[in-house]
Amino acid sequence: MQSWTQSHLRNRDTLKGIGINITEVFPLRIRATGLAIVYGLGVSVLGGFAQFIATWPIGVTGSKLAPAGYVIAVSPVSMVAVFMSREMKGTALA
Repeated sequence: MQSWTQSHLRNRDTLKGIGINITEVFPLRIRATGLAIVYGLGVSVLGGFAQFIATWPIGVTGSKLAPAGYVIAVSPVSMVAVFMSREMKGTALA
C-alpha cells in the first residue's frame, strides 16, 4: 500500500511534466501568458463543471461508478493530444 507521501510526490511530478510540456509549445515572448491562459481556461471550465460531470452520470445510470466511465471515455482524447505533441529535445526554446 502506498503512503500518502509517495502518492503525493508521484502526482506532483506528473503535473510538473504537464506544465513543462505546455510551456514548450509557446515561444519565449508569450510563454507565461500562454501558460496562464491555457491553465486558467482549463481550470475554470473543467473545474467549474466537475460536480455536474461527476453527478449527472450517477443520476442517469444510478451507478456510483458512472464517473469512471466518463474518465475512460475522455482518456483517448488525452492520448491523441500526447501523441500529437512533438519532441522538443535538442530544440532551442528561446
